[in-house]
Amino acid sequence: MARQLDRTLVAQEADLASRVSIVPELNAHLAYIDSASRQDKFVVLQGLQDTQRGYYAYRRWGSTGTPGDYELDGPFDEQADAAAILAAVFLEKTGKEWGTLMPGDRVAAGKYWLQQDSQPDSEARWQYWVDDRVDGKPRGWHPYAEDANLVVEELYAAHVANAGEGRTESRYVQSGYFKYLLDLGRMTQQNTRTGTERVIRRVTGQHIDNMNLGISREVLNSLKRKGKRHGKASGPMSSSSTKVAEKKVAEKVKPKTTTTGVKKALKVKKAAPVKKIAKAQEAKKSHKAMKAMKATKATK
Repeated sequence: MARQLDRTLVAQEADLASRVSIVPELNAHLAYIDSASRQDKFVVLQGLQDTQRGYYAYRRWGSTGTPGDYELDGPFDEQADAAAILAAVFLEKTGKEWGTLMPGDRVAAGKYWLQQDSQPDSEARWQYWVDDRVDGKPRGWHPYAEDANLVVEELYAAHVANAGEGRTESRYVQSGYFKYLLDLGRMTQQNTRTGTERVIRRVTGQHIDNMNLGISREVLNSLKRKGKRHGKASGPMSSSSTKVAEKKVAEKVKPKTTTTGVKKALKVKKAAPVKKIAKAQEAKKSHKAMKAMKATKATK
């Protein structure tokens, strides 16, 4: 399996990325996943070799779903210098010396574990299901935003590479204001703040994995039976989610006034004075009639 340069390195250090390759024995992807506290973090460690200038030590870390931060040291004349920097970070995060921890090995509480190398498919596209016309979108499957697509595909590739084990099946992904629980077993995404779920699927070219589609349909039907909504804000993991969510909250608090309601209110207000005047006129006529009768009796 060809080892891929970290995508942030390619984006931020394009010139260097065009010249370097990964030193095979200096490549580690670490993960810290704690469902109880909803924490999901990553660390990427890569030793890079530039045939003309020497060696580099590259590190990137942060919350899953975010670009995180990165550092790049070098060039060094000796590979050992770059290796020493990476080994120090590895020891701090895992509690183990570099080379003593195998992918998938259990680690002490609060420590990161080493994942298997994975190979995300750059052609894979992730989609989410809409059936509530959120943001005016028609019922059906809609594509993830490009950044979200990259994140989810990387997590999926890691899950497959790690034999679909439980630790990589459910991931917490930070996206702007919201955090999402990505369930790669059920193929759903849940907003941890609102509890709203969406069904998701993975598409490669014109092919849709039958297993994934089947799970999606099963979950979709299950959610419908429970009466849950599948829509939330705009597309999943979208920065516009916050504005739409705030708008929905405001709409719930704000009393609704329909055109019909306004017209009815105006009719009542106009009719009220007319009825009062009519009653007053009838009373006045009755009073005059009584006075006339009394006057007639007095004359007689």
